[in-house]
Amino acid sequence: MRGLLIGLSLCVLAATGRAATDDVSDHRRTLANLQAELVEHRAALKDLSNQERSILLTIRSLDRALSKFEAEGRQAERTVEQLRQKRERLTAEVAVLTQTLDGARARLSRRWRTIYAEGQGGAVRHLLSSHSFEDYAYRYRYLAARAQIDRALLAQVETVRTDKAAREQALREAEQNADALRNALVEQGRIVELVRAERKDAVAQIEQQKALGVRAVTENVALQKEVQRELVSLLRKAPPRRRPPQGVLKAGLRRPLSGAIFRDFGTVKDKVTGAKVTSNGIHIRAALGTKVLSPGDGTVVYTGWLRGFGQMVIIDLGEHTHVLLGHLSRSVVKRGDLVARGQVVGYSGDTESMDGPQLYLELRRKSRPINPARYLRSS
Repeated sequence: MRGLLIGLSLCVLAATGRAATDDVSDHRRTLANLQAELVEHRAALKDLSNQERSILLTIRSLDRALSKFEAEGRQAERTVEQLRQKRERLTAEVAVLTQTLDGARARLSRRWRTIYAEGQGGAVRHLLSSHSFEDYAYRYRYLAARAQIDRALLAQVETVRTDKAAREQALREAEQNADALRNALVEQGRIVELVRAERKDAVAQIEQQKALGVRAVTENVALQKEVQRELVSLLRKAPPRRRPPQGVLKAGLRRPLSGAIFRDFGTVKDKVTGAKVTSNGIHIRAALGTKVLSPGDGTVVYTGWLRGFGQMVIIDLGEHTHVLLGHLSRSVVKRGDLVARGQVVGYSGDTESMDGPQLYLELRRKSRPINPARYLRSS
């Protein structure tokens, strides 16, 4: 039974080791594929003057590819942490098995010395020196039991030795996999910084070159009309919030993060094109990766990408009131989640933003936008 359990343990350990190796290989393959995808989008980014290519679509495609790349990196970081924990566990197990093996070998060594001292044919002499049949039977049973103990001791030494070797191999593989992933993450970080710098330069180029600026603003104005229709349709399809509160706006909304408002609610005339550009919300300056808090108690009715707003979370506050949080680097909630006022729902970013890292905050009452600034509270 003991041998069967140890055998099963070794099989499970080997399967776990193979699974970990497969996970690492999958991560590395995925990162390589995403890196190739980024190369394609970066090439488009450097060709903004191409009249056949949409400027906003180029930025949007790059942001989505970059987001997937960073998400895979976060998953790889979690795998590295799992490998670290596995390494600690295996190190402790190897130490215990080493101690067990040393003890078993010491007992086996003492037993060999005893057998050596008895000399060749010791067991036979022990039997032949019996004084009676009863004494012979007693000595035979003793020798048989001693032989069984010796076999068990030999089996224990072998199984513990095999188990220890398997865990040492698994430990080496965990260390190699962790090192490989850490190296991949270092390279990934370098690529992310490079791509973000290129993206920033491209946006600066759009702002500096009048022709590109005109195209970008023209595209944005046209996009706004399409997105507004999509947004109204999305909110009308959203399931009603459970247990809606009373007077949701009377209580005010918690400010989702600190930062200066650099674009207000309302319509302004673009200085370059003269086109009317409408902002149905406010734009708050925020460092990349700042925690974004829920402005109130509510139900998440949408998480994902929305054209012109990047990654977005929409929360139903009840009473036909919705708050929209856009340009996120990522969200940490999913559709249907109940969220509390002040709960982290995502992190600020620059997805599909032409103004750097920020948070877009929009408030809608019965699908119509209203100025959220008047309802914001510090807590």
